[in-house]
Amino acid sequence: TVNQSACEYTLSPAAISMSQSGGNTFALVRAGNGCGWTATADSSWITFPNGANGTGQGWLTLRASANGGDLRTGIVSVGSSSLQVNQSGTCQFSVSPGTVNVSGAGGQNSVQLTTGSACNWFASTLASWITINQGSTTGTGGRTVTFTVAPNTGTAARTGAIRVAGVLVTINQSGSGALTAPGGLRIIR
Repeated sequence: TVNQSACEYTLSPAAISMSQSGGNTFALVRAGNGCGWTATADSSWITFPNGANGTGQGWLTLRASANGGDLRTGIVSVGSSSLQVNQSGTCQFSVSPGTVNVSGAGGQNSVQLTTGSACNWFASTLASWITINQGSTTGTGGRTVTFTVAPNTGTAARTGAIRVAGVLVTINQSGSGALTAPGGLRIIR
């Protein structure tokens, strides 16, 4: 009889990369003769089609389901040994329009993000005069992303940008125009 508490386990390799389409792959479980083992996965998209139990050294078949979202990582463990399963994702992002023209007065504007329902994203500003509105800085799936452009107090037009899910959106803002003095005189700089 083997004392199971004296058994040591090693999984090899330490990490496995899987394609977005999923499928089967194998890991080697090293254990002493007579040492029983059970594999577990921390993610439901990883299964063991040929069973999760074995005795001694043997091959463990892992199956990853197809991934319709972002890159994902799961952990498979046998005893105190573990391996990381990395699976590429299919997320693609499009943002419309790619350029937003804003008046000198500024205000709230929006763009439409299109992506898969399981795809995570974030939005950020690349100009101090543009603010991503609360509730539009991160999300999952497609949606309207809103942002606010501050008034342009200068006479010159300015260009800035926001980045939504890695897609650059150009923001063009017109100047406030020529300044008018009392009595209808026009000030030209």
